[in-house]
Amino acid sequence: MKIVNIREAKTHLSRLVDAAAKGEPFIIAKAGKPLVKVTAIEPTAPTRLGFLKGKGQVPDDFDHMAADEITAAFAGEAPSPEDDVELRYRDLAAIRSLRATAKATASLTR
Repeated sequence: MKIVNIREAKTHLSRLVDAAAKGEPFIIAKAGKPLVKVTAIEPTAPTRLGFLKGKGQVPDDFDHMAADEITAAFAGEAPSPEDDVELRYRDLAAIRSLRATAKATASLTR
């Protein structure tokens, strides 16, 4: 393994780093004493897809949730108070589901 002094490392750092990235590690020394070893970083595995599978729930009517309300909103119709209460309840249930998923995610990343 190649040993270079600090002055040479400063002068030729780009060339030395390129060589290390290609698999030729080197050691930087000061006054003949090795200080650090420079090597290429191994590529990390990509984030695994599907790591949250089974950790959250998607309602069966997810694709059609609030379809009537959305259509009414685009038509310029205001929802009735009863509809508004139902929407808030659905929103609350969705928020709780998202919070549970967020907690599961946080526990996996710790």
